[in-house]
Amino acid sequence: MLVFADAGQEALRVAQQQVFDAVSAGLRERDITVYVVTPEGVTRDGEALAGDGQKLRSRYGVTREAWAVVLVGKDGGEKLRVTDGVLDTERLFGVIDAMPMRRAEMERRR
Repeated sequence: MLVFADAGQEALRVAQQQVFDAVSAGLRERDITVYVVTPEGVTRDGEALAGDGQKLRSRYGVTREAWAVVLVGKDGGEKLRVTDGVLDTERLFGVIDAMPMRRAEMERRR
């Protein structure tokens, strides 16, 4: 999961993080790691990573000023993109849980 935010979108970034924090167990169960890409760099779990995020912005076509939340599948493909606000977890989990790999995973756990 990639969250792209510039300095003017701090409120959106914080709101998105609060949504993710509220469902951290569901994110772990679905093997989701959240990366936040800001003008300052890239973070995961609040820790800075190497790189400035420009490669990610280029790969996913997100300008430096844009807000976007992008779900990237285990196959590396883009599965969901939200650019008009905070991604709600009902939508996120619905998309993930409908994926063939996730369905097989859930079936194995039963």
